[in-house]
Amino acid sequence: MNQNMKWIWATVAVIAVIGLVLISKKDNVDPKISDIQNIVDPISTTTEAKEVKTEPVPVTVVKVPAVVKKTYRPAMVTKKPASNIIEYTNQGFKPSVLTIKQGESVEFLNTSDQTMVIRSHDESPDNFYPGFSQEGGPLGKGGKFFFAFTLPGTWLYYNLNGNKEQGAIVVK
Repeated sequence: MNQNMKWIWATVAVIAVIGLVLISKKDNVDPKISDIQNIVDPISTTTEAKEVKTEPVPVTVVKVPAVVKKTYRPAMVTKKPASNIIEYTNQGFKPSVLTIKQGESVEFLNTSDQTMVIRSHDESPDNFYPGFSQEGGPLGKGGKFFFAFTLPGTWLYYNLNGNKEQGAIVVK
């Protein structure tokens, strides 16, 4: 048995003896000092103190935020900078109809107090643009959504937030 284990067992034995003494005093039983000395003496005489070397243990500190705040982030579909901007205002989309050239990008900018989620109108298959959908989650005030239109046509869109705002992109 190594030296550390002997120290541990000696400590446990001393604690057990002290516990027994306290329990016996509670029951008004007075143990003999010689009985306690006989239990403690073999433990204390058989162990030797040796130097214990310790090494530092690496500690990793992880910061965890106390409160998780829901944030709105802009959805990015293309890295091409937008040359055309449609603002979502408290009154709806401005302009509500935008004409652009094939391959150009449109930036949808939320300047309203409401959230914005842009979707292509799917009620009319002729005016539904495949993939034209803001999938990054709702955008709050200042949020931006970019989309590059590569197919010619008139493409209808709306705000999914339920306020019935809609508009059209005409790609020539």
